[in-house]
Amino acid sequence: MNPDSEKNEKFEAKVLQELQAIRADIDAVKREQATTNKDLQRQGQRLDSLVGTLVTALTATVISAGLLVLARNALDFWVLYSPPTNGGR
Repeated sequence: MNPDSEKNEKFEAKVLQELQAIRADIDAVKREQATTNKDLQRQGQRLDSLVGTLVTALTATVISAGLLVLARNALDFWVLYSPPTNGGR
């Protein structure tokens, strides 16, 4: 074997070793990305559920407030325009 051929083989072995290390790193990143995507989907579903619940609560609050205002106005109207009573007679 000549020295150039031995250098080439060592260089090729080193390059192959580096490529394998890079490939292992890429595979690790892909696994982490898949895990992250699953976590993001789960968080997105939880956020959608939370927003739905908050919208429902807000709607119920607005309806309740509207009914309370309506009841207050009805009582005011009744007090103002009801016929006077004779003290129970």
